[in-house]
Amino acid sequence: MKHTETERTDGTAAMSTNDDIDESVRAELTRLRDSIDNIDAAVVHMLAERFKCTQQVGYLKAAHKLPRPTPPGKPARSSASATSRKAPSSTRPSRRSS
Repeated sequence: MKHTETERTDGTAAMSTNDDIDESVRAELTRLRDSIDNIDAAVVHMLAERFKCTQQVGYLKAAHKLPRPTPPGKPARSSASATSRKAPSSTRPSRRSS
């Protein structure tokens, strides 16, 4: 016999057995839980398909040397300006170890 919590009118939880649950309520809970399981499976499937598509976008952009997206609110930088800001390795100060 399984026990479940039910909420009392004073807000505290009371234990009841599954035998105390009305059959129509039990059937409705089962129906809703099955529906939730189906939705979860569909969401997981859709996310997997989305990942496959975004992975292909990444492969294509890398293969054709296309720019990466710029996050919203961040100014876009061209590859020329990004490399011009970086000093050549021979002119960079060396790091001293302590």
